[in-house]
Amino acid sequence: IIPVAVSVHTVVSWIFAMTLRVPFNTTVFGPFFVAGAIYSGIAAIIVLMAVLRRLLHFEEFITITQFRGLGYLLGAFTLIMGYFNLQEYAVHGYKLEAGMPFHFAQLMTGPFATLFWFYLLGGILLPGLLILHPRTRTIRGIVVAAVLALLAMWVERYLIVVTGLRVPLMPYAPADYFPSWVEWSILGGAFALFALIISVFAKLFPVISIWEVVEHRGPEPLPERSQPMAPPLRAPAGARIVSLLILCGSLTGLLLGGQAGADDHAVTQLTAAVPAQATLGQSIEARARLTDATGKPIAKAVVAFSTQRTFLGTTDLSVLAEATTDTNGDAAVTVELRVAGTFEIKAVYLGDERHAPATAASPITVSGDAQLYVQTAGVRVPGLNEPPQSGAVVLGEPNGLLRFIDGLWPALSGWPIALVLLTIWSLYVFVAYLVTRIARAEDEPV
Repeated sequence: IIPVAVSVHTVVSWIFAMTLRVPFNTTVFGPFFVAGAIYSGIAAIIVLMAVLRRLLHFEEFITITQFRGLGYLLGAFTLIMGYFNLQEYAVHGYKLEAGMPFHFAQLMTGPFATLFWFYLLGGILLPGLLILHPRTRTIRGIVVAAVLALLAMWVERYLIVVTGLRVPLMPYAPADYFPSWVEWSILGGAFALFALIISVFAKLFPVISIWEVVEHRGPEPLPERSQPMAPPLRAPAGARIVSLLILCGSLTGLLLGGQAGADDHAVTQLTAAVPAQATLGQSIEARARLTDATGKPIAKAVVAFSTQRTFLGTTDLSVLAEATTDTNGDAAVTVELRVAGTFEIKAVYLGDERHAPATAASPITVSGDAQLYVQTAGVRVPGLNEPPQSGAVVLGEPNGLLRFIDGLWPALSGWPIALVLLTIWSLYVFVAYLVTRIARAEDEPV
């Protein structure tokens, strides 16, 4: 079963890693997915073993020995999963290529922060601690760790797909996703089908080989005596009241201080200037000047230039460029206009701890209908995703054989994956052939 798991989950990971999405741009997705599959598989076996033990009354045969053995294996894979997560986020966080700041923000502090931290802390760290501590290394504690691991791995797959595809490829507002009732129904049907298959299998076939368990089972460890726990220490009533007053005072100070800081921001003035006319594809200079209420320039302030754009029915501000003001309060950028029509270019200053935000806009009319975009992606490798270089044709046009070879691409661009799958399944067939020969040899008289 291990070669099947490795081949299946590696190919699935390649589907993600070969997609032109920045969060999927990693070479460790293969072992990452395989380790995650084994991690969740061990957890599923523990949960299934606990359910069958309870329903079929196998307490005599499925004991703490089996649960602890699988628990140790689950704990080892928490270290492996923690290592892969550290490698993935540390490498991406060090480079922070385009799109990754948004991806990190939505995972760690944005709308997916609850799921992300539950996956790391509740699904990897907490199961390891439950198995590590002797008091929680019981059947109930190991089952709880397995349930947390299963939930965390489901959350991880959800985060990989949804957050990875949510990173915008163009400067537009990202879309939000929530599963529909159809998707929830498919999920519930998948769980129900899995439960049905296990139930039919347990009804028709022996769940455990009792004679092997009885023959090979050693003496069970004695139940650990639980030491009486000391009563928890309680703080005096006066200390609790003082602590509560300190907490309330701190929160009140933070709220009032933040409001006072917001009210103390100095008023700022921002002006923007762009040419009134331009041609599609032309580069123009957009300028802005930032001053305070007295007309004094504000230096070293970031000003963003943006305009309204509509993409797939969504209209929002699209940032064209950013610039930092000089000693005169001036910020200038050069942008290339790629959309025809009449619109406004806005200069936006978000403010800081001393100055209030400010905005300014200047209209511009862009005319023309030139085609500016040519879609190209990836690297062209002869023999992989484009026809191999068959040499220059000296006389006349390429012959029929060369035209036939050129016509095989891009249909044959997936031949490396097909070769890997063919090799793996050939090994399966060869193993089945060897098993058949061994079975026939045993049947033959000596």
